[in-house]
Amino acid sequence: MKHLMYLAYLLGFVQIVNAQSNPKEYFFSSQIEAKIKENTSARKLQSYAVNFSFIGEYQQVLQTEKKFILTYKKLKKKKVKMNHDFLNYKPCNALSEIEKTAKEYQIIIINEAHYSAQNRLFTSKLLERLYTQGYKTVFLEGLRPKKDKSLNKRTYPLISSGFYFREPQYGNLIRRAITKGYTVLPYEHPQDANEQNPLKRWYSREEGQANNILKFLKKNPKAKIVIHCGYGHLSEKIYEGEIVGNLGAILKQKSGLNPLTINQEEWLETHSMNIANPYRIMLDKKQIREISVFKNDEGKLFSSTPKSYDVNVYFPPTKYITGRPAWLFSLSEKRSVSVPHHKINLGFPYLVFAYKQGDSEVATPIDVIEVKTQNDRKALALEQGSYRLVIKGLNGDTQKLTLEVH
Repeated sequence: MKHLMYLAYLLGFVQIVNAQSNPKEYFFSSQIEAKIKENTSARKLQSYAVNFSFIGEYQQVLQTEKKFILTYKKLKKKKVKMNHDFLNYKPCNALSEIEKTAKEYQIIIINEAHYSAQNRLFTSKLLERLYTQGYKTVFLEGLRPKKDKSLNKRTYPLISSGFYFREPQYGNLIRRAITKGYTVLPYEHPQDANEQNPLKRWYSREEGQANNILKFLKKNPKAKIVIHCGYGHLSEKIYEGEIVGNLGAILKQKSGLNPLTINQEEWLETHSMNIANPYRIMLDKKQIREISVFKNDEGKLFSSTPKSYDVNVYFPPTKYITGRPAWLFSLSEKRSVSVPHHKINLGFPYLVFAYKQGDSEVATPIDVIEVKTQNDRKALALEQGSYRLVIKGLNGDTQKLTLEVH
């Protein structure tokens, strides 16, 4: 039960972020750094890492997440113990193995770190493969049920669709899923604000989310669904008593269906090895080159916490292309596109927002980067097509350009 208390504390960040952030604002790095100096609480630090992810500043995401992890570890005081049977498992291509395993399931739950665009790109790539197996519905954490009822008809999200949908790759996940043929649905449920017990207040959200998905399954009993959630929501571990557990556990108990639960968050890279998961430290030394899961001679996939989820995903250390993480391109159809700096009349720094021509003015951008100096040559990550660029200066001035990507 102590584990659930820590989890309730951690998952409470989502509520705080949603309550205190204006979804129409993207902050410059200097503005986020100023906020970090003002408040270094664990809750705030994770929200600042998310803010950096919105503008594509991956290195600063990792730096801020490091500060969060160091603060959170002081609160949690719990060390990860390795399962030495892991030495009997060998790396396999994650997409291919999960695709094969998914044939046996009706429900797939895959998690993310809310600051990780890489996690969202992997889920997006996995959805492409699962569609041929009959998975046609994807539930996404963070979608506001009453705010965006036209999402599937419009085919792209708005920044008002939910706080996390300011991040371009989460928006692109929706675009690709709907284009493929998926129906994208919300399942959010607020915590019971009148509940005084913090654990029960946290559980009210877990149970409400599970019930929203169960309502869909009752109407569509044969539907194959994918649920993309944050952190520990995927956990299948069932506890005795009034509080059953997380979203995954409640779904498993109430539906009678065993979900395939995929943890792609636990072994993510960190800014320094002194805060990395011990499995991560060991695997980085092996220089594995592809996104991997691990399988033994009996065909069993490895989970570091098998009572909670079924499989861990490992992502190799990030390499960079034109100032951007290489996985932005390898996990999508995007290419590196130079910003036409010679046409921009604003002073540094400025944010560059790339939108598809024809999309709403309040759509989630396809990409966002911050250009800090005249020597900063970060590229945009864009597919072939027509775009409009909106450039925003630190003083609020804006400029608009068009861009063709061939």
